[in-house]
Amino acid sequence: MKGKIQSLNISLDGKQILTLQIDGDFRSQYNELSERNIEVTIKPYKPKRSLDANAYFWTLCGVLAEKLNKRTSEIYKELIIDIGGNHDIVCVKEDAVKSLTDAWARNGLGWQTVILDSKIQGCKNVVLYYG
Repeated sequence: MKGKIQSLNISLDGKQILTLQIDGDFRSQYNELSERNIEVTIKPYKPKRSLDANAYFWTLCGVLAEKLNKRTSEIYKELIIDIGGNHDIVCVKEDAVKSLTDAWARNGLGWQTVILDSKIQGCKNVVLYYG
């Protein structure tokens, strides 16, 4: 949900009170959650790519694929790895690598893995790319 931080106040008991201004209707969630403990995550808003931008991206991948004599999906996968800043690296026991990589790939076409050696015996480092 998109919004802005409106204010931050400190109550007499030292607790912080954060007021948010949000886009959209939160009333139904408020009634359900108002008396419960909740988990809160706040991060900078990142607009989603529009459907037009997404279609244009795939058109460009198709043009590149034709010129380079590759499949469009191959171009896309190469770009995911080349982008940077879109991966995590985890150390995994060798016998768990296949199940992790299989599960990761089920997220979508661009969700790829690269397996690297680890300094820890019996483990591998797995680079998890977000598609």
